[in-house]
Amino acid sequence: MTNPIHQEEFNLRPIRGIYRSDQPWIVAPDAATILNFDRPMEAIEALCPESLLCTVPQLGGPGIPLTIINLKDLARLASHSYLPNKAGFLSWIQGFAHRVSLHGSQPRAWVLEETPSAPGAATPDPGALVTLASGGEPRTSSLAIAQGTENDHASVIKLVRTYRADLEEFGLVGFEIQPRPSGQHGGGDVEFALLNEQQATLLMTYMRNSEIVRKFKMRLVKAFYELRNHAQAMRMPQTLPEALRAYAETLEKKEALEVKARDQAATIQTMGPKAAFHDAVSISASSAISISEVAQLLGYGSIRFFALLKDKGILLSHGSRENLPYQEFIDRGYFEVREGIRENSPSGEPKTYRHARVTGKGQAWLQAKFGKAK
Repeated sequence: MTNPIHQEEFNLRPIRGIYRSDQPWIVAPDAATILNFDRPMEAIEALCPESLLCTVPQLGGPGIPLTIINLKDLARLASHSYLPNKAGFLSWIQGFAHRVSLHGSQPRAWVLEETPSAPGAATPDPGALVTLASGGEPRTSSLAIAQGTENDHASVIKLVRTYRADLEEFGLVGFEIQPRPSGQHGGGDVEFALLNEQQATLLMTYMRNSEIVRKFKMRLVKAFYELRNHAQAMRMPQTLPEALRAYAETLEKKEALEVKARDQAATIQTMGPKAAFHDAVSISASSAISISEVAQLLGYGSIRFFALLKDKGILLSHGSRENLPYQEFIDRGYFEVREGIRENSPSGEPKTYRHARVTGKGQAWLQAKFGKAK
C-alpha cells in the first residue's frame, strides 16, 4: 500500500497534499499556517466552503483526520492572507499540486471517508442519477446504473472491474464505500464506482441492449446534459490557473477601488467649502430653486447676483426673455424654465409668465464658478 499523503516544505514549513477525484487537494491547516493566519481553522471555516474532513489511512498505523481544500479554496484563502511572499507561494504551489497528482495517481488500496466540514460542502449521493463531483465534473455511480437498468449492483460493479482498463481511457475510475442500507441482504459496507459521462456510456455498451437499458441511456444522457449546462452557468474557477486569474482580477478591482477612494478623498479635501455646498443641495432636477434663493445660499444680494449672471452672459439682459437663461445653459441641465398664470390687474385677465429655476446641477455649477460672496 502506498502512503496517500505527499509532503514537502515551503520556507521550512511542512505542507501536505493528497490526490482524489482526479485532482490534488491540500491539507488546509498546513496552507493556512504558511499563509500566516493567526487562527487557521477559523480562516478555513470562513473562507473554504468546499473543504472536506477526511480520514486518511497511514502506513502501519490508524487513519488520521485531515481537513483538505481544493485549489479554488486555496486561492480564496490566499486572497485574504498578509503573507509578504504570497505570489511566490502561489507560484510554488502549482508545482506542488502537480507532484501531488503524480504521487496520487499510483495504484493504492485506500478509500477516503469524508464528511462536509464547512457549509455548502455536500457529500456525493451515490443513489442520485448524476451528481457534481468535488472537482466540478458530473458523475454517476454504479449503484445508480444498477438501479436504472434493473440489474444487481454486484453484476454492474463486476462489469466495471472487468473493463476497468477500457473505462480508464477516459479518466481514472473512482471507488467509494458506503454503509449497506438497512433491509438489504449481506453484511459489511458497499463499494461502488463513480463514472464520468464517457465511462458510463461505454459501460452500458457492454450491457444487453434491452428496452429498459435503452430508456435508461436516454435518461442518463439527458441528466448529464442538464447538469453540465447548470454547472457551466454557475461556473467558478476549478483549476489553480483559473483560480489565480480570478484572484488577480479581484486584486485589480480592489486596487482600482482604492485608487478611486484616494482620489475622491483628495478632491474633497481640496474643495473644502465647495464640498459642503454640494452636500447641501440635491443633484436631481426636482430640487430646482429660484435664482434669488441661490443668491441667498451664496451670500449675494438678489439684485447683485442677477446683474452678475447677466454680465457673465448666463442670463438675457433685455427683451421679453429678460432674466431667463440662454438656451445653452438650459441644455446643459443648469436651469429649467417654468410657466405660470397670474391675474393681470386691473383688467383681471389671466396672463402667462415664465421664470427660471436653478437645478441641483446648476446650483453646484454656480457655486463652483462664483463661490461665496466676498
